[in-house]
Amino acid sequence: MIDDPVLIAVILLLVGLIVLLGGALLRARKMNRQLVSGINQISGNFSLWDEHARLVLFNQHFQEDLGAAASSVQRRATFEHYIRTRVDNDLVPQANGDKEAWIKERLKSYREPAGAFEIELGDQCWHLVSERRTSDGGVVIFGVDISEMKSAQAIGLESEQKFRDFASAAADWFWEADADHRISYVSENIHRLTGMRAPDVIGKRRDQTAATSDDPELWAPHLETLARREPFREFTFRRRLPGRPLLWTAISGVPHFTPDGQFAGYRGVGRNVTELVTARQALEGSEAKARQLAHSAQEARIAAEAADSAKSEFLASMSHEFRTPLNAILGFGQLLTLEGQNTLSATQREYLVMIMQSGDHLLSLISEILDLASIEAGQLRMSMTALDPQDIAEDVVKTMQPVAAKSDIKLNFDAHLLEQRIKADPKRLKQILLNLVSNAIKYNKPNGTVDVRLSEADGIIRISVEDTGNGIAEELHSQIFAPFNRLGAERSGIEGAGIGLALCKRLVTMMGGEIGADSVLGAGSTFWVAFPSEPALKRSLSQPRVAS
Repeated sequence: MIDDPVLIAVILLLVGLIVLLGGALLRARKMNRQLVSGINQISGNFSLWDEHARLVLFNQHFQEDLGAAASSVQRRATFEHYIRTRVDNDLVPQANGDKEAWIKERLKSYREPAGAFEIELGDQCWHLVSERRTSDGGVVIFGVDISEMKSAQAIGLESEQKFRDFASAAADWFWEADADHRISYVSENIHRLTGMRAPDVIGKRRDQTAATSDDPELWAPHLETLARREPFREFTFRRRLPGRPLLWTAISGVPHFTPDGQFAGYRGVGRNVTELVTARQALEGSEAKARQLAHSAQEARIAAEAADSAKSEFLASMSHEFRTPLNAILGFGQLLTLEGQNTLSATQREYLVMIMQSGDHLLSLISEILDLASIEAGQLRMSMTALDPQDIAEDVVKTMQPVAAKSDIKLNFDAHLLEQRIKADPKRLKQILLNLVSNAIKYNKPNGTVDVRLSEADGIIRISVEDTGNGIAEELHSQIFAPFNRLGAERSGIEGAGIGLALCKRLVTMMGGEIGADSVLGAGSTFWVAFPSEPALKRSLSQPRVAS
């Protein structure tokens, strides 16, 4: 029995120390298990090397990346041994050219870690590797698999190059402006199409590259449109460039915004319309000269026939000249639409929508020009047949409902059961009504209405299209159906060429009907067409038609 109090105290102290050391060891083991478990949860390749470049700690991904060679790289292995193991097992394709040179360069970057870099680990396999020096002189390395990102990046670059190739071949150029309306980008084909180079416009506002003083009334509404951040189409203006001929360009654009709703600028397309404007001016000059020379009735008739012939030839030739490249543009646009759903960026898709919309608008304009030229040349053929005008009107209203809804316009159809029919070309009658309803929507007021009505009286069937727009001043009534006359709407920013109503009048006249308009400035307009009813085609009242 130990009775020495000093010895007993020493023994008790030793026992206490053993207990404390055991507890510390258990806690250390627990912490080590937690650390190992934690780094194994890291999604990338993780390794820790001490100040002597020996492996201290690593996770499962580190071993998985080594594959069959994992057993030869364990704790206390040197970094050089690890690198050589990877190279010898063909795990570093970048080293295949000169293995020793690559190893030397890799060891140098390890000794002087400078952040993150990309490395190829196999076929289409890439890692983003980050190397950092620890406070005790060691190095921690973390690698993340970026193979999918690299693949997507390659696809994106290919898609962008494809888009640039199409853009370079297009008949329009693309542009982008910042929030201060300064041009920040133009496509390369602007030089081919206009003679201008990017430095001529980059960093400048549109009004700084144009002869604004020549036509201040044209620019004032456009600048107001930009200030309101609204879309615009076919804004046509002159550019006076040093040492170069006068250039006319037509510009269309839409505003774009940041994800948080902040105005970021405009994107759009432009085209060179110098030849078209010059030809139109020459035609107007010819007509003016013809009027001046027509001092007698005979001279006036001859001059009018010459002007009409020149105008018809101009319309037909220019329309055909435009249709060929336009079909190519629309064809390329449709190809991009089919192939680019998953490869084009949001900006590229936005540009593509603008190309297709502009192309469709121009194609519609060309069709109207060709129709007008065909009528004046006596080449348009009609297919006259007995028809119920209510069927045509109802079909037009259904077709235009989505357009009206998009413009916040209420489109109403007053169905009226007619006892008799008319004789007309159904295709051309529908074309006429589509034009009238489209105009009523375009030139209406916000939240306005359009009413389509049919009536029958004294052997005449009338179809009316009434709107709540701004109306037309009385002094302009005589010019309503004149070709290429927009009655002041050319400065409104609303697309159009002043052809539709002139074409409608000629078509109605060819079908034996009448067309007219009643309008009061500030109170809206009513456009109508009227045709004689056909008593012999009276509807059978035993089978009444139920209007939908």
